[in-house]
Parts: sequence; C-alpha cells; structure tokens
Amino acid sequence: NAFVDHIVKQRDLPLLDYVIFARESATLFQVQDPWDYKAPDAVRMSTLLDRAKKGLSTANNNFLKVRYQYQILRVLQALGDYEGVIQFYSNAAKMHSWSPVLNWSRSIYAGALYRTKEYARAYAAFADVFEASTRYRASALMGGRWAVQSGGAKVADEALRMMDTPQGKADVLALTAYLKYDSAPELISKIADLTPKNPELEVLIAREINKFEMVLQPLDATAWNSFIPGEPNAAKKSALAKVTALEKIVGKLRQQGENPALWETTAAYLAYLQGDLKGMRNLMASANQMKKSQKVEEQLGILSLLLDAQTLPLNEAGEAKLLASLRPLAERIAKTPIDARTTVSLAYEDRAFAHIVGHVLSDRYAKEGRIDKEVATILLPQRLTNFVSLPNPGEYGGAFDRMQRATPAEMEKIRRYTMAPKTDYDRFLLKGFPYSFNKLTEIEGTRYLDTHDFKGASKVLKQMKGEKNNEDLIAFGEPLRAYAVDGFQLPAT
Repeated sequence: NAFVDHIVKQRDLPLLDYVIFARESATLFQVQDPWDYKAPDAVRMSTLLDRAKKGLSTANNNFLKVRYQYQILRVLQALGDYEGVIQFYSNAAKMHSWSPVLNWSRSIYAGALYRTKEYARAYAAFADVFEASTRYRASALMGGRWAVQSGGAKVADEALRMMDTPQGKADVLALTAYLKYDSAPELISKIADLTPKNPELEVLIAREINKFEMVLQPLDATAWNSFIPGEPNAAKKSALAKVTALEKIVGKLRQQGENPALWETTAAYLAYLQGDLKGMRNLMASANQMKKSQKVEEQLGILSLLLDAQTLPLNEAGEAKLLASLRPLAERIAKTPIDARTTVSLAYEDRAFAHIVGHVLSDRYAKEGRIDKEVATILLPQRLTNFVSLPNPGEYGGAFDRMQRATPAEMEKIRRYTMAPKTDYDRFLLKGFPYSFNKLTEIEGTRYLDTHDFKGASKVLKQMKGEKNNEDLIAFGEPLRAYAVDGFQLPAT
C-alpha cells in the first residue's frame, strides 16, 4: 500500500515498472514443495534477465539500481551461471550506496563462489553476510560450514588473510568461532583485540558462559547435583581454568567495550563461578553505578538474588528478604505457559530460578539438616520452570530420591511442615506442592517398614484416609495380612 500511495501521488512510473517486474519474477522462484523441484524454464528466465538488465540501464536512482542488480544475480543463479554471478557482482554490485538488498546480493555471490570451488573467497563472503544480514545470517553460517567441509580446515585461515581491515578480519573470526565450538575462546580473544565494540562478542561470550554452566551447574533432573562455589571436583577444574581465561577477555572489554555495564555484570558472574563472592559484590556495585539497559538491569537483579541466596542467613528475616526477590521472578516466569518458553531470555530466567532455588538454597538447607525446606526447594523449580522436564513433577528426580533416603523422623518433619506453613516464604515454597498428606504418610510408613519397625509403620499408616467418606485406606482388621489399596501388602506378623 505504501508503494501504491507513493506511485499514485508521485507518478513514479519507474517504480511501478519494478514492482510489476518483481511480482512477476517472484512466481518463477517460488517452490511449493522442495521435493518436487523442477528446473527453471530457461527461455522464461532469459527473458526475465533481459528485462532486468534493461531496467537497470534505465533506473534513475540507487534504490532501483540495487534491486535490479539483485534480480539479475538471482536469475543468473537460477540458470546455474555461477561464473556470470561472480563477474556481474564484481563489476556492478558495489557501485551504489549501501542498502540491505546489497547483502542479499552478496549472499548469492558467496554461494556462486562456493559452487565454483573458490572456498576461501566464499568463506570470506559468507562471513560478511553473516555479520551484516539478519535475513541471511543462518544460511551464511551454513554456507561457511559447507566451505570448510569441502575445502578443508585451511579455508578459514586463507579467508582471514584475504581481509585487509580489522572489521573484516573480525567477521571471519566470528564466523569461525561459531563453527568451532571447542576452540572459541582463543578466537574470541582475537576478535576483542581487533574490534572491542563488536556486538558478536556479547553472543559468543554468552555462549561460552552457557558451556561453563553445563559443567559447573548441572540442572539435569536425574543428576540434580549442587554446585559449591570455590570447591570444584576434578571434573570441574578444566572448566574453571577456561572461566579464568574468559575473565581476562572480559576485563579488557570492561575498559574498551561498547556496553561497560554489561561487561561489569558479566565479570561479576564470572567471579561467582570461581567462588569469589566478595569480588562479585564489588563488580555488581560498580555496574549499578553505570548507565544500563533494562536487560542488564534484570540480570543484575538476578545476580543480586543469587548473591543473597549464597550469603543471607536462612532465618525468618533472611527468608523474607529472599522472598521479596524470588516472588517477582517466579511471577514473571509464570506469566508464560511452560510449553511456550522457547526464547533465550525466558529460558535464562527459568534456568536462573532453577539454580538459585533448586541448587543453592536446597544445598544450604541440606547442610543445616532442614530436610523439610530442602525438599520444598528442590520441588519448586520442577513445578514452575521449563528447565527441569519431568513427566510428573515430584514423582521422580531429586525430591523423591531424597525422601526415599529420609529417616522416619525426617519424613514426619516434612509432613508437619506441609500441613502448617508458618510464613509467607513457607507458603511460597509450598504453593502447588505435589505430595498429598496421604502420599507423604505412605512414604513415612514405608520408611518405618524398611527398618522393620512395624509398630511405627502401623501407627503412621493408620492415619491415611480414603477419598470417600473418610474410610480407612488400610484394612488393619484382617488378622493375617494388611492390605494397602495401591497393592502394597505385608504379612501382619
């Protein structure tokens, strides 16, 4: 509609000609089913090519010129004339002022270089597209991978030598860093030296931190191991060494990067991963004094909650302060249905909540022997977040395993805690608690049975009630056997 309004008001017939041409050409490139691909009609394509060349020769502004150039390249590509693509692009496509369409043309050019087996030049062109074009970023990444697979590992180094500007070199290094998962830190360091304000650094460093978290903070429901800052086991030492190396890069970006508050916040989290809570606190205070975006503000809030979870006394006052931060985070997460949480930002919040509640707090409660809150903090992220996926939250995983190892006295403590939560913090932890009174009673009873304490088991299991008319769930009147409705049975003797 905007084009039509402009054409009518300005009598812009050249633009009208291009719109008609573009609509007609689009029908030749649409593929309804990739498995039913048919080679383009060479005659129709040749006619289209002639019209595009004529349009380019008569175009009176750069807006039309770059678009006719793109159409010409697209037709040459469809005809399989890759040499023609390379020649035309080299002679014409760079002659006009910048436009997003030039990146579309560069993508076709990169593909033609790949088709003609000029893998290093193709890699360099794909790196340019990857950096500059949101529309073709994914295909440029795939093109770079193909170039390396076809031309060998030397392709990326050759492409790097072709670049004569710091930004060009950084573009190639960034594409290589995305493709080389294990050796990215060395490449990131080089990018930071060449272009410290490069936005790719934010993405690459975030990815490195995610890799560290996979080792240092496992959130798998079957493992559910706690991470203790500053006390790594042998398997974690290698990851911590890489954290230290990344910390040096971030230190440079704190001074020279585009977003100082972000890098200060990043440094604070890296300090946490190494167990340096004092350094973390100082870096967060520094970041809070800087100008920052809403996203950085939210991350600082989560880091502040993480620090509080590590350091506040777990008494009524400390828990009340934790609740003031935990509840808003939980409410923000709960606004989106679990199945819909697929974006990076939402997954980050899920993961942060799962770590803070399900690891940090639960581990501290375990060390203090407070099994009631240990189990509650393990279960809460299983119910609320998308990061812990269980068929029936609470039935499997860490909480169930912990209760299977509990003593009868510990199970009684859990049962009493769920029956009478005392504070808002307790009620927050227990909201939607998946274990019913009967289920907890049954587990407690079986814990007595495991120790052959049948009198204790009888006393506890008699408290279980059926769902209708409050009938007894277990028939203790039978002289030889006691039967539970779920099939559990034990000789009465």
